[in-house]
Amino acid sequence: MNVYLMNGGAATSFSVKGEWEGPLWFKKRVYFNDRAGHADVEWEDEHTITINNRTLNLQSGDTFNQ
Repeated sequence: MNVYLMNGGAATSFSVKGEWEGPLWFKKRVYFNDRAGHADVEWEDEHTITINNRTLNLQSGDTFNQ
């Protein structure tokens, strides 16, 4: 799991993107927030992650897009 803080340029705010890496070059976006200036990431267990107070169960396929 990779979490990125991205700068959209002079006219936009920061955004946070979380990608789950699968086999070969496969990547699935599981978290995206286009109005976040930081990324607080904490693993709860092997399949559950909390990013900016949003809990995602990766085993059941939870995603967050805002």
